[in-house]
Amino acid sequence: MRVSCTNSSQTGTLRTGYLKPQLCIYCNHAVADTVDHIPPKLLLAKPYPDNLLTVPSCFKCNSSFQKHDEYTRVIASIDVRNARHKTVKVNMPAILRSLEKPEAQGFSKYLASKTTPTTPGVTAPEPKPMIQQLALLYSTCTDRRAKAVGDVFNYVAAFHTGFSVWLLVLYDEFAWAATITDSDHAAVNSSTS
Repeated sequence: MRVSCTNSSQTGTLRTGYLKPQLCIYCNHAVADTVDHIPPKLLLAKPYPDNLLTVPSCFKCNSSFQKHDEYTRVIASIDVRNARHKTVKVNMPAILRSLEKPEAQGFSKYLASKTTPTTPGVTAPEPKPMIQQLALLYSTCTDRRAKAVGDVFNYVAAFHTGFSVWLLVLYDEFAWAATITDSDHAAVNSSTS
């Protein structure tokens, strides 16, 4: 039996075939019985993009990310810089409803206690040394890739012997940069074995 990912136009279940089952991409132990959407569908608006990425995962790992995904959606959506983003506007009613649920009261109070007024026109300085370092590493790579998933999520990645460089952008405002070395992969694989 073979288990493989479906594309985003399907229901998110796995098709079965005739080869060996795929393992969960995260724990590398359990058989993948679902798919994880990257980025999470709750960050997007319907209709979902045709090119939504999915990876095989087990239900336990996939569901373990739900609270982190919801936290990211709330924090990114309530940031004043994203107020005009089309997807944020579409998702805001659902976000507000979720914050009104009784089980979300602790999180809502936490957010209220951490909220401070925004000074118009004042932004944090750009982390130029980090961006310069990322650009330098990126320039040494010959295998470069870029992809946009709808109007919400973009990434560029570059691969070199021994490492890869990643820049991920959410809602045109939030960016994450990372380098991953072969030793990082080895550490993850040995800890899951």
